[in-house]
Amino acid sequence: MNAVTFTWSHGANRYDVTPAQHGGTLREFARFVARHRAPSKARAGYICAPLGNEGHRKAANALQRAWLALDVDDIDPAAFVEWRLHLTRWRGFGWPTARSSPEAPRERVVIELSDEVSRDDGVRIGDLLQRDVAENFGVAVRLDPCQFRAEQPAFLPLADAVPFYLLGDPLDVPTWLAQAPPAPPPPPPLDEAAAELADVRMRCLLGRLQALRLLRAPLHNHEGYALHCPWVALHTSESGVTATAVLYPSEANGWRGGFSCLHSHCRGRRLRDLLALVSAVETTEAEHVD
Repeated sequence: MNAVTFTWSHGANRYDVTPAQHGGTLREFARFVARHRAPSKARAGYICAPLGNEGHRKAANALQRAWLALDVDDIDPAAFVEWRLHLTRWRGFGWPTARSSPEAPRERVVIELSDEVSRDDGVRIGDLLQRDVAENFGVAVRLDPCQFRAEQPAFLPLADAVPFYLLGDPLDVPTWLAQAPPAPPPPPPLDEAAAELADVRMRCLLGRLQALRLLRAPLHNHEGYALHCPWVALHTSESGVTATAVLYPSEANGWRGGFSCLHSHCRGRRLRDLLALVSAVETTEAEHVD
């Protein structure tokens, strides 16, 4: 591992919104993660990009970083060895997540970048990485796109987790950005009236989803709720607990809220599709009552 300086934030636990700032070589970064393994999932800390301003963990404070984290949410055990070989092209390290098992491997990976990148460029490279994984593994390996956001926490390993190390090359940033899709337009400025309306609509939707028994649990990043996917009958394989979610109104979605399902049959579905489905179910139920 080389002597490039890395910077990162360390949150003591999932509720730490002003994580401490650290720096060092990639080797020191990997050792830091290994030293901060947790006795249980509930007590695990996290790492994320370095943060500026007042140090709160949010998109507006994210600084440039020379690494990218992957949250590998699902790995088909039959594809596990091939997946690890695929990773060896890059330099970095990783560890199995708290929910990982031989029957359902899951892991987080830190990949070194050849240059520091902004939050937006990190998301662009992440989108291309996700496309690369889909082309090589189909649905056998799935990445959670939320992890590409610089402020997204990458939870640290448990005490018995065995880390692994990648001795390839840093991901070449100029090459990947040249192939990546353009950065999305900036979100519209906050309209307080529109934001309040979206908040009311979201609270109403969550109540309807609860009544339909589709809500699972709040997301660990406090940005929404995990769902039982209403279109699960179209899925061709099992999905992770957080693979489907309704997202609260935020800067990232233009203060409208959102819907996300990582399964390939649902990639094109949006919040409007979820709202339409819930309304259709309620209309059908009302007709039966009449």
